[in-house]
Amino acid sequence: IHLMMLVIFMNGPRKSTNIQKIQHQSKRHQCQTTFRKYRTKSKCMKRVLRISEALRAKSYIMRKMLVKFCKKIRKFAKKRVESDNILLNILLIASEDQIRCPDGIFVSSQCFKVLRDQTSNWTDAEEQCQSQGLVLAEPSDTVVVTVRRILLEKYGNGSFWVNSKGNGSNFVWQRRSMRFDSNNSLWSQGHPGDRVNPRYCLSLLVSSEYWMSYPGQPYYSHDCSDIDQYPLCE
Repeated sequence: IHLMMLVIFMNGPRKSTNIQKIQHQSKRHQCQTTFRKYRTKSKCMKRVLRISEALRAKSYIMRKMLVKFCKKIRKFAKKRVESDNILLNILLIASEDQIRCPDGIFVSSQCFKVLRDQTSNWTDAEEQCQSQGLVLAEPSDTVVVTVRRILLEKYGNGSFWVNSKGNGSNFVWQRRSMRFDSNNSLWSQGHPGDRVNPRYCLSLLVSSEYWMSYPGQPYYSHDCSDIDQYPLCE
């Protein structure tokens, strides 16, 4: 009996020890699982923190960039007198242009004005300019392409009479009495051709499509009686 009790006694604790081990392992597994979950969450939190830190770093970089920019402004401010003088000169030139050429197009000492009330033939265009105290324009070769671009930007597509007409062999600027040669690079393709007699006058073509294709060829010869063109005065 004593021996059996001893065996049971000895077996009992082993059994309970096994149960305790199982319970301990279960708790340990739960702890490990919980830890893993927490660790995963903590990794996510760390990522969030890293992103926020990165954002802070970026904002810090932006602040540094702004500081550098401010320093450049301070350096520029040291040259304020020079910059003010430059600005003053620009304003003076702009105001002089405005005084010289109110409501017109000022290009390289020439002031041009478009009469947009109605289109007319070449003779009437000349008279319309004179009625305004102006004359039909004679743009110099160096400014006409610029004038054409400004006309396109300001008024859109159109054709404009200028003060030149044929004399039988060439075109002539009427006030300057200067010949506008038929081989001048400012002529559009195919012009003037044989259209150089006195019934043909010089027209400045302003067209967005034509500007893209032939930006440096604004002139073409046109019948002086055409009434679909605007006077370009100066």
